[in-house]
Amino acid sequence: MKFIQSLIALALLSFVNFAQTNQQWITNASGVRARASAATSGDEVARLSMGTQLKQLDSDQREGTVGGKKDFWYHVALPNGKEGWVFGAFLTRFDETRKSEIYKSIAAPKIKAETGTFAEYADLTRFLAAVLPEVTDRATQAGMELWRWMALQKAFNSIESDKLEQPEFQRFIKANQANAVYSEPGGLWLVKSDLFWNLQKKYSDLPIGDSIAWEAATLPLPGECEDDDTCATMYMNETKGRYLLLYPTGKHASEALDYLIESFQSINEMMKHVAVPTGNSKSDLQIRKDAKAAINKMRANVAKVSNPKKTKLLQVLMQYEKYYR
Repeated sequence: MKFIQSLIALALLSFVNFAQTNQQWITNASGVRARASAATSGDEVARLSMGTQLKQLDSDQREGTVGGKKDFWYHVALPNGKEGWVFGAFLTRFDETRKSEIYKSIAAPKIKAETGTFAEYADLTRFLAAVLPEVTDRATQAGMELWRWMALQKAFNSIESDKLEQPEFQRFIKANQANAVYSEPGGLWLVKSDLFWNLQKKYSDLPIGDSIAWEAATLPLPGECEDDDTCATMYMNETKGRYLLLYPTGKHASEALDYLIESFQSINEMMKHVAVPTGNSKSDLQIRKDAKAAINKMRANVAKVSNPKKTKLLQVLMQYEKYYR
């Protein structure tokens, strides 16, 4: 009986060792260090990008603490053909059958984080672009496509305007230039807003369409209007106004109305000190025509809004329009 129990125990141990040896991992952070030994003092043998898949080589696990986190070091095969030790806090167990869920779990906390470095956001952008073709669930795909453009914008935002010409940033800009536009006044690269609006159209039948539209509505547009009230109105039509046209009862409708009311109140205050063209010259007539067209477009954008704040917005719009009568 003891002999049989020993065989069973040996078989179980062999199974566990086999399972651990064949365990697949994926890095859940950027710049993960693989070391020659299971300690932070070990020589660095590789620096791993987010989403790097690794295979555990044996059942050896050595407990340690890195950055105040306790976990195990795992002995893994590295993409460069070498082997090394990677700390468990920077790893997630990988399962091919659950890869979409795993990819999402890696990206979610990174995109929601309040702070991050350029390197982290650049790596997140690359990771999302790389794994998107593998995601089959449409709702998950929609969320991760949105995160891709959000991560790209966060990466751009992390580049200081006086450092744009540095090689590291130039390489990133050139690699993503087809999806971006440069705004001279702010010295900032911006993701093209059409990428967000087209994404909203693609997933308009899903609840996330609202969130995508709001990201588009809050994304700055290149250039600036300075003291041009018509330009400012057109800007608002293409951002918050467009959101309200698509989602008149959306999650952010109240917030959008607050922004528009405050903005038009500021315009009305400015108009007290602006000499509005009143002549019949072609230039004067065109200025008044453009202003009225922008105002009417805003009215059309909010036509289906039911929020009580709409009344206040229409009042300030009417006050603004009087300057062009």
